[in-house]
Amino acid sequence: KEVMEQLIQKVLDLDMAEAPFRIEGLEKEGYEQLIDVSGGLKARLSGTIDRMDAKDEVLRITDYKTGKVEFAKKGRKFKTEEEVLQAYFEEPDFKSGFQAYLYAYLVAPHTDQSLRVGITTMKELSSGTKWLKGNKTLSSTEIEEFGQRLEQLVKEIFDPNQPFIQTEDIERCSYCEFKKVCKRM
Repeated sequence: KEVMEQLIQKVLDLDMAEAPFRIEGLEKEGYEQLIDVSGGLKARLSGTIDRMDAKDEVLRITDYKTGKVEFAKKGRKFKTEEEVLQAYFEEPDFKSGFQAYLYAYLVAPHTDQSLRVGITTMKELSSGTKWLKGNKTLSSTEIEEFGQRLEQLVKEIFDPNQPFIQTEDIERCSYCEFKKVCKRM
């Protein structure tokens, strides 16, 4: 109980430092995109967005994480925004960034506001929200490019001519929801 109270107080302290803002939604559902896949079928992509708030004409989407989070930092390993976006699709360490961009992709058709996406890790709560892109808003071009890559990925997953190939990274199998299906572990 005391730990929960401390976490809640830290969140409230962070919110006080950011005030004023307007809460737009907590555990928000109902945003989805349909993607045409082979044979006239459609795949529905959706998610539950932990928090959305509005500040200074910007809709901020925040995803709360309880575990370790890796961030793709421009300038470290990646030189361009294109390389950062590519990392979200190719490197499992950056799955949190992928999820944040997915939420922006789902919300974008429903708002005229600029979007900012961020991640708040409970283990580093006192650091506040880590806004992707260094606190900059996502451009409509970036969201569109993410959407195009995502649609391509979903179509590939549903393509009956694309064989299923097990990952070479056995460590990933330990937390995979489908390990019983592929019988790797």
